[in-house]
Amino acid sequence: MPNIKLHRARAILLKNKGRVDVNGTLSVFGQLYQRLKGVPPTSLRARERIFCTEFVGEGSQDAGGPYNEVMSMICEELQSKYLQLFVPC
Repeated sequence: MPNIKLHRARAILLKNKGRVDVNGTLSVFGQLYQRLKGVPPTSLRARERIFCTEFVGEGSQDAGGPYNEVMSMICEELQSKYLQLFVPC
């Protein structure tokens, strides 16, 4: 299980400024994608957590909470104007 370090504060700051993550590198979704894109798809098919999360500068220990927070933030970003991956319809 890979250990993923994410800069959540950087993503929140950019979002609060009203800017769009055009390159997909500053949002939590973009950061996670950049770190998992080389992982074989078969390793992402687990019934449990597929990675451990560490929030840089926050001293978080992933016992389930940070992983769940990442999943919530990804869902929120995908439905916002901050990450223009989907078109609302």
